[in-house]
Amino acid sequence: MLHNIGMALYKEKKYDGAIEFYERSLAVHEKFDPLNHNGIAVVLINIGNVLYQQSKYDEAIDFYQRALAIHETYGPFNHVSVAGCLIDIGHSLKGKEKFNEALAFYNRALDFYEKHS
Repeated sequence: MLHNIGMALYKEKKYDGAIEFYERSLAVHEKFDPLNHNGIAVVLINIGNVLYQQSKYDEAIDFYQRALAIHETYGPFNHVSVAGCLIDIGHSLKGKEKFNEALAFYNRALDFYEKHS
C-alpha cells in the first residue's frame, strides 16, 4: 500500500511525498519481509528514480547500486531489472556529465542483455 501511494505521487510529480512513502515502504520491507529481495530492490530503484528526477544524481546512484547489489547477490529476478539498474546508473552519470562513465554502464547493460536474451 505504501509503495502504491508513492507510485501515485511520483506520477503526479509530487516527489517529496513519493520519496516519503517509498522510504516508509522500504522500512516495512526491511523489518517485516527482509527475504523479499525483489520487493526491496524495486523500492530502492523507485527511490533512485525520485532522486534522479530531483537531479540528486549521487544519491540516486547510491540507491541504484544498492538494488543492483541485491540482484547480483541473490540472483537476478529478471534480466531486465539488472540491465535497468545499469542503465539508471548510466543516466545518473550522464546527468553529472560523466559521459565516459555513463557509457561504460550502458555497455554493461547491453552486454548483460546480449548474454541473457
